[in-house]
Amino acid sequence: MSNINGIKIQDGYIYWTAGSDFCRAELQSNFTISTAEVIVLGSEDGSSLNFDDFALSPNRWKTNQTNREGREYAYLTTSVNNSIMEISLDAKTGGNNETAIIAGALDSTEIAEPTGAAFGRAQGQLNKLYVTTGGDSGMNVDVDGVETATSKFLESFLLLK
Repeated sequence: MSNINGIKIQDGYIYWTAGSDFCRAELQSNFTISTAEVIVLGSEDGSSLNFDDFALSPNRWKTNQTNREGREYAYLTTSVNNSIMEISLDAKTGGNNETAIIAGALDSTEIAEPTGAAFGRAQGQLNKLYVTTGGDSGMNVDVDGVETATSKFLESFLLLK
């Protein structure tokens, strides 16, 4: 697997993005990993998403809602697709995934080329998702070819309850 980006460890699993794939593998006690599983394939519905970075919900809860039992949530930046994708997956099997674009759109400069995502770490910020954008790359032009976007740091992008 090449093009690995955004590596995170949580609850005994290592997660990463690799181009259009979002994957995970169980960490073993000897610090090796089990066979990797693809959680989401960014090209499975005919579209072609390219995942960059991501953030795992620190409390496994979905944004603005209580947790559905046995589910965990990840928020992926889609780079040149100008959006944030929410992925709900079965915490034990990694299967039964649900995906939704929750912010931005391909022809929008609202979230132009999101490149990084992280939940806050300080008191009062633990349930806030922060997103950085690339901007200024020449790729971030609206559908009319007029408006271009610059780099941004989107604070308090999503709130978890």
